[in-house]
Amino acid sequence: MINASGNSNWIGGLYYLKNIVFELSQNHTVTSHYRLILFTVRKNFNIFKSLRKENVKIIVVHGGVLSKVEKVFLSFLYNARFSYYGTNSRLDNKLNIVTINWIPDFQHKHLSNLFNEYELKQRDKEFTRIANSSEPLILSSNDCLNDFRKFYSETKKNVYVIPFVSYIDDEIKGINESFENSVLKKYNLEKNQYVYIPNQFWKHKNHIMVLKAVKEFFKHNDSKVKFIFTGKMFDQRNQDYIESLKEMFNYSCFQGKVYNLGFIDRKEQLVIMKDAKYLIQPSLFEGWGTVLEDAKVLDKTLLLSDIPVHREQKSNKCILFDPQNHLELEKLIELENKKNHFSDIDDGVKDMYIRAKIYSRGFEKLLNDCGGLK
Repeated sequence: MINASGNSNWIGGLYYLKNIVFELSQNHTVTSHYRLILFTVRKNFNIFKSLRKENVKIIVVHGGVLSKVEKVFLSFLYNARFSYYGTNSRLDNKLNIVTINWIPDFQHKHLSNLFNEYELKQRDKEFTRIANSSEPLILSSNDCLNDFRKFYSETKKNVYVIPFVSYIDDEIKGINESFENSVLKKYNLEKNQYVYIPNQFWKHKNHIMVLKAVKEFFKHNDSKVKFIFTGKMFDQRNQDYIESLKEMFNYSCFQGKVYNLGFIDRKEQLVIMKDAKYLIQPSLFEGWGTVLEDAKVLDKTLLLSDIPVHREQKSNKCILFDPQNHLELEKLIELENKKNHFSDIDDGVKDMYIRAKIYSRGFEKLLNDCGGLK
């Protein structure tokens, strides 16, 4: 059972669960023993509908979240053995279900200034509970594992590093020439004539460094290349930061050249990503980046912040830069804008399927260690 019944405010979490279900579905040993049951709400159904296959069942929960009564009923109905992420471990225990935990990252230990005191205490409390429990834990990278060992437990044994791929094959197949052209026209874009920065506007995503670099770039270059951002201008923890970004977007040198398109449809986002000259990912912290996984599948060149997890995750089309040095980024922008960039999406998709099968072996080991594959 995979609980994807909320939170649409963290869209990355929903896409993570989609990618994990896809990964599980690629492992024959897992699917020959288990059916994958995913719960979601109606407004998020479109995110998961492409997963529907013989061994994947999607159930729409009408209350917005999966209630205890519904979970008890559905657990008996489907003879659930394992429950993944965002579940009530006490209830799971009473139902004889193994709770599998996932911790996305340990950002609060590195960038504590981005969290209030309550958030810091809650994270530490929950992560300490997980560390001291007998429940298996999934982390998305070795960088996360290093943090877990450093901050929470050097001895917990049932910890599994299982990265994820970005499962966008169906979305890519659904992008025909007509739709592609309509998206470019809608946002006044030309293929290969813009650079795309896809992240949400949370402070740790470090958009301010890109805007500083772009401002420097336009001081020395009369370029027609645009710089395109997407995402909702909102960070509940750092509204002052959002206001400073809004001021920067209004710089006179940015007019007609730098745009935020706001929160857009995922399929439209993939068109914009696919047709960009190249991408920039300036983040200060990640657990395992979805933007980078998208870029791998679309075979895009990516200017990528030089942080430990990105060194672990990067492809051969990634170019690292110091995320605190806007002048270094500006020089890379100047260099990459002079190049012609080519992508082989078919090759990117094939690689995604190969890596999904490799990563899924981590789930196979977890289930086997729990006695679930006998």
